[in-house]
Amino acid sequence: HSELHLQDFHLKQCLFGDELMTEICCMPGGMMRISGVPYSVEVVKKRFRELTSSHIDTLLWSMKRSSREIRNIRGYLLTSLFQAPTTK
Repeated sequence: HSELHLQDFHLKQCLFGDELMTEICCMPGGMMRISGVPYSVEVVKKRFRELTSSHIDTLLWSMKRSSREIRNIRGYLLTSLFQAPTTK
C-alpha cells in the first residue's frame, strides 16, 4: 500500500506543485484546447477554482482502478480536472 500512497503523492505534486494547477492559474487570457475543444482561459480557470479535495480524491481513485495506460498524463489530468466540477 505504501507504493499507492507514493503514487498519490507524486500525482498530487504534479497537480499542486509548480505544474498544472499553477500553469492554469497563471495563464494570460485567450483560448486553450481541452480534448480538442477550445475554451476561454477564464472558463478553465473558473472550473479549476471550483475543484475540491473530493474531486482530486475521486480522480486518483479512478486512475488507480483503471487498467488503461495513460500516455499523456498532462492531457488526461487537464481534461479530468476540467470536467470534475460538472460531474457527479
